[in-house]
Amino acid sequence: MGDFSESFGANFNQNFSQSFNADSMPFLEAMIKSQEEILPFDLLGRSLSYNPYPPRFREIFPTLSLSKSFETTPTKSLIDLRKSSKNSPKNDTKQMPKTLRVQAFSFVDLANLQSQNAKIIVLDIARDSRANPRAEGLECISYLRHYTDALIIVQDCFICLYQVLQALVYGADALLFSHLSPKGKLKELIDFASHLGLVSLLESTSLREIKEGIFAKADGIYLPKDCVKLVKYIPKRKIICIDAKVGAECGNYIDFVLEDFAL
Repeated sequence: MGDFSESFGANFNQNFSQSFNADSMPFLEAMIKSQEEILPFDLLGRSLSYNPYPPRFREIFPTLSLSKSFETTPTKSLIDLRKSSKNSPKNDTKQMPKTLRVQAFSFVDLANLQSQNAKIIVLDIARDSRANPRAEGLECISYLRHYTDALIIVQDCFICLYQVLQALVYGADALLFSHLSPKGKLKELIDFASHLGLVSLLESTSLREIKEGIFAKADGIYLPKDCVKLVKYIPKRKIICIDAKVGAECGNYIDFVLEDFAL
């Protein structure tokens, strides 16, 4: 573990200098094809028999369609935290479950992340695949499941069922689909994630993408900071998350905010 941590940590800044974009798609497709040749889909699925980290998100949000009803009050859950925030006259977002977004990290940085006591961690592995050996990001999911109690949402540009299955095998609780994920496959990917017990959120930058997410039956919508005004178009039964420090006037609708955290 030490050798991996040292070598990965030394190259961290270089590996994650570029964000994923549409030009990266051919490299992502080639990388997934290579990984599937090494570990085929059916063998990856069989490994679920030994998976110690089943998804937990639906235990926290037990009935998503009723999760925003004030008549239902699950005990000791993130819903309780969220409702206390929405019932507050000040709509103090500090009462929402603390949610941090991080890029894939070195094992030696894990203690720093643990000290934040986040309730939800969004692990962004949607980096430029020319620079990011994606398996390193996947390993971080298992680190977080083993060493923290936080719910783990994996953010990536999901383009195939193999990626969804990979995320589950490594310990994801939920998936955050990039707005660059192919719209023609979106419903199939979200249906598969739901079948596996994963919660699906869709990054949306336009009203059209919100509608696509609703049609695909995504459990929730994530609005980047420049798109928060679109919150009024999202059905209240959906999980809604935004970037931190924006859209304060929408606080009554928001379930949690993503705070970028640099390790």
